[in-house]
Amino acid sequence: MAEDLGRALGWDDEITSDGEFSIIPEGNYPFTVLGYERKRYPGGKKMCACNYAAVHIRIDGPDGSLGTITTNLYLNDKCFGLLSAFFRSIGLKKHGESYTPKWGQITGTTGICKVKIRKFQKNDGTEGESNDVQFLDPPAANADDFNPDRW
Repeated sequence: MAEDLGRALGWDDEITSDGEFSIIPEGNYPFTVLGYERKRYPGGKKMCACNYAAVHIRIDGPDGSLGTITTNLYLNDKCFGLLSAFFRSIGLKKHGESYTPKWGQITGTTGICKVKIRKFQKNDGTEGESNDVQFLDPPAANADDFNPDRW
């Protein structure tokens, strides 16, 4: 499966879109990790400077792909819960066990996540929406039996 890298534009090409993205409806969905980028968070009021992974996941709906979401996984001890949930969801970590992330193994892995819609105030005073992701443990039953209604 080839990753969509976009199309280079010429200096005089027409701009045909505003680059808007789609909000994925709330619900539980299977996902596939498309890849990640290593980044650095400069620190803020609630968390010290640290590395983070901008993880790109494709959300799979029952009728095909719904879209992609990028979620940031901060490498800070305040975020152990989110990091653990992500690695458990893709089957690389077990409950109650210590784990050293194997970032090179995450591309192509699959899991299940709960997608939520988050409303926020834009800088211009208007309201915006984005998707937030909560990673869920894999179902105990066969993954082929995934039924979003039971979540």
